Amino acid sequence: MSSSSADSEPRLVVTAHDKNGTSIFASDGPAGLYRPFGPDSSSFAVFDKRPSVPVNNQEAVAKDELAGIPRTTPGGVLFSITNIKPGDVAPMHRTETIDYAVVVSGEIVLSLDNGEETILKAGDYLIQGGANHAWANRGTETCRIMFVMVSAQKVKLEDGTELEATVLGR
Repeated sequence: MSSSSADSEPRLVVTAHDKNGTSIFASDGPAGLYRPFGPDSSSFAVFDKRPSVPVNNQEAVAKDELAGIPRTTPGGVLFSITNIKPGDVAPMHRTETIDYAVVVSGEIVLSLDNGEETILKAGDYLIQGGANHAWANRGTETCRIMFVMVSAQKVKLEDGTELEATVLGR
């Protein structure tokens, strides 16, 4: 099973330990894609989601905890991908995380709430600290972005106002 195409279902290999402490492959197979906006739209795969750090490497994550739009719990961490189809957009939103991202394939326009935009291409890296942002795929191929999202404190302005998380334009 290949994960080279951004339209393909990603393969996920997970290691663990047996009862004697020897390293083992706990699983190897398709991660599953979540398509909340329909079968022909953008998709997500959450590979791992932990409620707190440091994580317990002896606890497995239940598969049903990984379905859905990637969001971290307060104090937690999440590892995922997002596949954004040509013509699709993710409206302006803010998360209460610091996001480490890599564009794996394709290209994507990252817009900020001040009107600025930049194009990120395959091989580009992004560190996003709670910025209000939107994504738009204006290209001709699906863009796959890998994310590690780590829970963060809310952005606090000089007057004490805290910027709240928003979900998909809300």
